[in-house]
Amino acid sequence: MLRIGICDDDIKTTSIIEDLLYELLEPKQVRFDISVFFDGVDLEKSILRGERYDLIYLDIEMKIHNGLTTAKTIREHDCEVLIYYVSNHDSYLKQLFEVQPLGFIDKPINRTLFSKYFGKAYQLILSRDNFLEFRFNKMFYKIPLSRVVYFESKKRAIIVHMNDNTTYTFYEKLNTIEQTIEDFSITFLRIHQSYYVNQNYILIKKPTQVILQSNQILPISEERQKEINNKYVKKLRMDLFNE
Repeated sequence: MLRIGICDDDIKTTSIIEDLLYELLEPKQVRFDISVFFDGVDLEKSILRGERYDLIYLDIEMKIHNGLTTAKTIREHDCEVLIYYVSNHDSYLKQLFEVQPLGFIDKPINRTLFSKYFGKAYQLILSRDNFLEFRFNKMFYKIPLSRVVYFESKKRAIIVHMNDNTTYTFYEKLNTIEQTIEDFSITFLRIHQSYYVNQNYILIKKPTQVILQSNQILPISEERQKEINNKYVKKLRMDLFNE
């Protein structure tokens, strides 16, 4: 899920940005969520509640709370979110560097430049190592998906099998895990009701099973065989094309 925040006290500007994002994202067929705020205070409250965004479009001059102050609060709690400042003034450029913005978008917004800047942000987001966060026994875990070989559903628990043979266990539904990470840059395949496998660790794919790099064999359920084959071949073609 790609999460984007828009913060500007001008409803016309927020509407333009929102419309442009829909035009850019819908053809990509990715799941995304856009939250709109009309002052920095509400955005700060959202961050303090634990909400996390991949990208924020932030106006500098707002009546209640300006963007510079809001950005400092954001950075105190989130060092990874990408921030684009949106303004019709460039007199704040020196102050902007304190909060490490990705760039500056002038008002009125130029559609071509907006698309170019979004493309830059989107590629940066995709290139990041994605993480899965969960809690178990009052402990908080954040694990990189690149090291997850596969998820296994066993009764009401999820067992996470890592590439160093360690495992983590927590309570969740495998369907929920699938929905959470399906739009991340790392491809996982739901080969079975009980298995969700990182394609990067598949050594051999057969019609009814996959053999992992560890030589472990996992079954592909009969009803998923055609779908898995199509997804697997499509991913291989994309990898070859990008080489």
